[in-house]
Amino acid sequence: MPSRWLKSRLLQFSSVIALGIGVLVFIQLLESRSSTWQQAQTANTNLLFTVGHVLERTLETADRSLRHSVVVMEAAAGHGRTGMNAALTVPPETLLFAAAPENGFGHQLVLDKQGRVLATSGTPPPGDWDLGERPYFTVHRDHADVGFFIGPPFLSAMDNRPSVPMSRRWNLPDGSFGGVIVQTLQLSVL
Repeated sequence: MPSRWLKSRLLQFSSVIALGIGVLVFIQLLESRSSTWQQAQTANTNLLFTVGHVLERTLETADRSLRHSVVVMEAAAGHGRTGMNAALTVPPETLLFAAAPENGFGHQLVLDKQGRVLATSGTPPPGDWDLGERPYFTVHRDHADVGFFIGPPFLSAMDNRPSVPMSRRWNLPDGSFGGVIVQTLQLSVL
């Protein structure tokens, strides 16, 4: 009888120990899961910060380039114009596109008030390019107060890459719409 009682107590004792070990393992798993989530949140926060910083610098670079080209085009439009029908002299490409970024960006285009290409920072494919119906063009043509504009993504006909257009309006000396300067950002960079 005492051995049966001893076996019963040992079995209960081992069950309590096994239950205790199970509870400890469960607590460790919960802490490990919590730690893993915290590490993932930290990694995501760092990644988001890095991507945001890269995107911000990329957009600032593009905008700086567009602003430079706007200043050059508006200065060129202001020289030698005697009337609304006077011919616009496009500045040399070395001056006009001096600030145009290269890595990760497509061509920068200068469009007139009808959407025709006046100048480009690279060699465009052959053909007559009329971009007067593009969203970035119509926004600047119809709204003088729009500054830096980012249009919807599209597949570039220049290099067949998914791109995002970024643009700014340039004005004639009388303040009327002169055209648009557009710079594309290749999405593969991001």
